[in-house]
Amino acid sequence: MSERESYAINDTLRSTLSRAITAAYSDIKGLVLISTCNRTEIYFESQYTKAAVVRDFFIRSAGSGYNDRKLFDLSDETHKTANRLLQVSNGLQSAVMGDKQIISQVKEAYQFCLAHNQQGSLLERLFQAVFKSHKRIANESHYRRGSTSTAYRSLKLIEKVLGKSSLSDKRILIVGAGEIARDVVSYLGKFSFGAAYITNRTADKAINLANKYGLFPYDWNLVEAGELGSFDAIITAVSNRQHLLNQPIVSPLNQVVVDLGLPMNVHPVVGTSATLYNVDDVTRQVSQSDQLQAAALNQVQEIIEEELNLFLEWVGKGRVRKIIRKFKEEAEQTVVVSLKQHVGNDRQQAVIRAVRKMTRRQAAFLMSQAQFF
Repeated sequence: MSERESYAINDTLRSTLSRAITAAYSDIKGLVLISTCNRTEIYFESQYTKAAVVRDFFIRSAGSGYNDRKLFDLSDETHKTANRLLQVSNGLQSAVMGDKQIISQVKEAYQFCLAHNQQGSLLERLFQAVFKSHKRIANESHYRRGSTSTAYRSLKLIEKVLGKSSLSDKRILIVGAGEIARDVVSYLGKFSFGAAYITNRTADKAINLANKYGLFPYDWNLVEAGELGSFDAIITAVSNRQHLLNQPIVSPLNQVVVDLGLPMNVHPVVGTSATLYNVDDVTRQVSQSDQLQAAALNQVQEIIEEELNLFLEWVGKGRVRKIIRKFKEEAEQTVVVSLKQHVGNDRQQAVIRAVRKMTRRQAAFLMSQAQFF
């Protein structure tokens, strides 16, 4: 968990790192940095630069203090890399199978690269395959029916610890107003807490969510001061704020604290006064035995394989097209040189047109006969 914290990418680091990588390696034409609650992944499109080089650059740039290269899986193969992104984006590599938050985090990363013109032709096509596969899986299988988000699982865990029948007497506080916090808030209506509160550094964001979902706003300064003793349950989901809660909470209640932040918002010392869970703890509580979802896995993999093969076929056609184009240009140039030596000026243009027509036909035939893998 501590190593993952060190390599988490927030919006500021994503911007800085993107500029640094593309400046250092000019052959990188496409770059997408994806960061979720339990993974950081870098996808790039280059002519020469290898994955190990970008990994080492990332380790140095992150300033994490960790230089353990074994933390990272590498791939320089288009097939393997494309399959990985398709698997990750559809929640097949998530601690919570089919986690619904993953695709929105992938979209956020892709939208950033589009805004900075870093999509590249291959990555752009690959992300089209990702979004198409996600839509097909939702429409053609029962896979999404068995999946929920880490946020929802956190609320289920709190319900389990406090007791479902006693929730009507309990007060819960959501700390943060970002994507994960919004996800938590959207699920609160499914749980019968007596009162729900929300707080955020930017008060307007918390107030807007409070008004939308019927919550009470809570003063951020009280969070900073550690005045949290009146809550039975606390979920933290603040980006880029390590150890926001760093002291034992003075409270007569048997409190439950769930930390969904990365870096972690809650210092382990809080666990001396409350029952403390982090993201890994939440996912360990999850049962992956949902029958509908499990039964759909083969169908999901088939859809992913179909979209992967279509993408690879497109890549293959592009490579063959370049080879044929080069052959066509060289053949035509050879003919032009020969014409100047053996054909009179009055006939050269007519012969050149005939040759170009012939080479176009040959190129089209070669493309139609090519096999792509």
